[in-house]
Amino acid sequence: MQSVPNPQPNPGTGKTVAPDVADLFASQGSAIPTSEDDIVLPNAREVNRAERARRQAEKAQTASRKAGEGIFKRTLDAVCKKHAGDPLKQVAAFLGQVQIPSGTGNKRTIGEMTLTHYGKVLGQSIGELYSARMPIQNLSEFGQKHMLALIRLWLKRPDTVDTIKWRVSIWRRTLTLTGKPKAIPSGRAWSEILRQNGLSGANVSRATIPDLPKGWRDLGVDPKPLIDAIRDEEPVVGAQLDMMLAFGLRVNESVQIEPADSDADVHLSVHRGTKGGKRRKVKFSDDPEKAEWQRRVLANAKALAAKHPKRRLAIRGLTLKQMKERQRYLVRKYGASKSVLGITPHGLRHQFGTDLFKDLTGMPAPVLGLLPKAAYDARVEDVRNAYLEISRQMGHERPSISSAYVSTPTHVGKLEIKRLHTWLTQLGDGAGEAFRTAGATEAWLVGSCADGLPVLDGDAMQIAVRFGDVDLTLSALAERIGELRKVIEQTVNLNVSVTCWAEAHRPVDGAEINF
Repeated sequence: MQSVPNPQPNPGTGKTVAPDVADLFASQGSAIPTSEDDIVLPNAREVNRAERARRQAEKAQTASRKAGEGIFKRTLDAVCKKHAGDPLKQVAAFLGQVQIPSGTGNKRTIGEMTLTHYGKVLGQSIGELYSARMPIQNLSEFGQKHMLALIRLWLKRPDTVDTIKWRVSIWRRTLTLTGKPKAIPSGRAWSEILRQNGLSGANVSRATIPDLPKGWRDLGVDPKPLIDAIRDEEPVVGAQLDMMLAFGLRVNESVQIEPADSDADVHLSVHRGTKGGKRRKVKFSDDPEKAEWQRRVLANAKALAAKHPKRRLAIRGLTLKQMKERQRYLVRKYGASKSVLGITPHGLRHQFGTDLFKDLTGMPAPVLGLLPKAAYDARVEDVRNAYLEISRQMGHERPSISSAYVSTPTHVGKLEIKRLHTWLTQLGDGAGEAFRTAGATEAWLVGSCADGLPVLDGDAMQIAVRFGDVDLTLSALAERIGELRKVIEQTVNLNVSVTCWAEAHRPVDGAEINF
């Protein structure tokens, strides 16, 4: 039961008044009234405004505490003082003394490999600042201007966009933990800073939601024959790839897992090689046929791992680094690369994610572009639950991270609008003369293209056209449609189907083409 605060004496009347009431009047600069006639209640709007400000301040303070803002500032100041003028020694000393949380509000710390990455990025950046003519004497001096200078330098080199994003995220986290959370903000604020400094926000700002699928099967590559070919040369690597597809393992997890130890009957327990050593459970599918396939994959992995001294799914005698290199060599040898087939081993994990979304919802993942946004909005609760389950089985803290594998209906909706607008502009501007020459009076995009959905392989963009000359013979009409179709296909670079629209009304779901 909540205790009642002790009353305070009113100096004017000798009576008592509750402390919260006394504080209320005091905050307004008024004395406690001595009679009912003296009572003037504080302005309600002012009281509400003050209360909102207090709650917002508490919320901001809680958010800062969860983000770990400034928790290592004193440590950084101490190492900068001890190793003044030598930022490289400061990096080594700093990382040797702190335990960096693995995520926002997370008590678990980052793993040894991630800590090594921090040291590598911070150390190399300090050296690169000399090339950018912005050297620093102490790590505490690093700020936004140094980050922008490094990005300019990196963009001139053949560094990948993802690598630049990764480096920026490490510096952002480091600055936040050492008391500079606003030096490298996130989201729109950072994109605007990049734009103002002549850098493309689209190139170097963090973007995790994919516009296109990355799964092997989703990209038209059947995993089975490719993995079987690799298996014929090296059974262990074939089994590793199978485990990535069947259980969504990362590359680092696939070469360290101990299958027998991980088999928990109803799920696979994964923790070796995971980020930060975090354990997760990957459930066997509710579909009996798929579950049976998963168990066959696991049984094969167990049999091969039994030959390893540590019961690990790896080649005996190879170090972890050598095992990874062996896997990388074989997948590239058989074409599993961006440059050959447009796929990577990590794409098997993406395939697991999109397959799991289909298993959980009965709908294709948004990233595949097979359904309009409205279809997902109609089952918003099922979609939300699917994201949560995908996040759990793929080893992430936040359900939103699932969007990195399956995209989101909202993002798909934006892509649909953009795609439809692009098509209508191309058709109106690039093929407008062809429509007029053919005698068309009105035209519409119909079918899935009218919803902004992509044209899949083997399908065609459907266009309905109303012609002004009703006395055309069928052969003349077919000739006009054929000539018009050729021009449209050249304009949009897609297969196109043109039909004559003879109904009095317009297509119900058609998107009008203005020409």
